[in-house]
Amino acid sequence: MFLLPNFVQIVGQASPFIGGLILLPGSIINGLGQPVYGWLLDQYGGKLPLYVGNTCFLLAATTLMIWIPTLSISLILLVYLLFASGRSLAFSNTMTFSLKRLSPQVQADANAVYSTGQQVMGAAGTNVTAVLMSSVHFNLSGVHTNLIIGSRIMLGLIVVIGIGNFLCYWKLFKLSGVKA
Repeated sequence: MFLLPNFVQIVGQASPFIGGLILLPGSIINGLGQPVYGWLLDQYGGKLPLYVGNTCFLLAATTLMIWIPTLSISLILLVYLLFASGRSLAFSNTMTFSLKRLSPQVQADANAVYSTGQQVMGAAGTNVTAVLMSSVHFNLSGVHTNLIIGSRIMLGLIVVIGIGNFLCYWKLFKLSGVKA
């Protein structure tokens, strides 16, 4: 959510208004999708929403990493829709699914730890994104090329996180007794 508006403004020469608007459809879909995401968890258990959501998240991040310099603002918006929907489908249900596996006595504390961790990691993620996007400085390249390379590095990190999520989900299902 930090990378894309800055990318389309600096590299795509879009206005700050357009940079902010590319996130709006994904945010609306996420808001409207939350009841559906919860229903999927209730109806099908954790495997479907966690694996499908993380797959969408990973596909979108990989698409952006590979093709971001060639994508139009409209295509970036569409890929972000997939990214945001997948992220919400997987990550909001991760907490719910995981908390169900804990005893009621520790669920409130686990929820607090999860929520605090999510806020701390969100702040750290914004900082890491800004550093990686702006840390590439090849003298022979222009600002746009350096930002593209830095953005690809950040998106590569997101891809690695998505792969790590699959391993964590596999472990979660194994510990929960759900066949993965």
